[in-house]
Amino acid sequence: MVAVTDLQDSLERDEFKVHYQPVVGVDTGRIFGMEALVRWEHPERGPISPSKFVPSAEETGLIVPIGKLVLSEACQQAKEWQERYFSVQPLVIGVNISAKQPQHPDLLGDVEEALREAKLDPKWLTLEITETSVVADEEYHIDTLRRVADLGVRFALDDFGTGYSALSYLRRLPVGLVKLDRSFVERPGEDTEDEVLVSGVIRIVSGLGLYELAEGVETPEQLAWVKSLGCDLAQGNYFSESLPSEAAGELLATYDYSC
Repeated sequence: MVAVTDLQDSLERDEFKVHYQPVVGVDTGRIFGMEALVRWEHPERGPISPSKFVPSAEETGLIVPIGKLVLSEACQQAKEWQERYFSVQPLVIGVNISAKQPQHPDLLGDVEEALREAKLDPKWLTLEITETSVVADEEYHIDTLRRVADLGVRFALDDFGTGYSALSYLRRLPVGLVKLDRSFVERPGEDTEDEVLVSGVIRIVSGLGLYELAEGVETPEQLAWVKSLGCDLAQGNYFSESLPSEAAGELLATYDYSC
């Protein structure tokens, strides 16, 4: 566990940075959007993995100001990229919402503020949530998320397929995108049960008018497999690892957004 004082001091010293990983259209190969990911760049210990500090941040409540920082920077960056790279469909920015944030009364205000300051159209912001974001005090959290959705913001259900009741949330939450957990694409074609499950989920999700995204795509074989199953979008190190904003902008510059 990371000490609370370290997290607090790091917030004050602006050591938390936002990196970005592209979301790519499976059929087109074009960048559909970017997911914003928080990184801690400690001056003495070097980069610290989110798996090491996020649990402490959630336990202490510091994930709320960290999440607000990421949301604000991501919206600003998305607007800048939209203005720099013309596209028929502007770039979508995805921001993770921790399990603690829907419990916080300022979530709606934080989203409104981030959008207003960035002058970003709400429909180009996707907030990524997991089942654990809503299972505690479920009705209150779903109501909070729906009020955020009323702004025009979209939601993605992350790590889909790992929760005990994930399908029910497709009906109850304002979800527009389902992200299939990376565990389903680790061994493409090797597990018949996984293939049946993934193809079934894709049919259900498509039938509801939602997009599907395969997480953790790292090889050409994995990409070909999710494409054969009809998945819309993919994300993973096969396309690019997460990058600082400048490097992510350079990646966007290599794509033709004129059509």
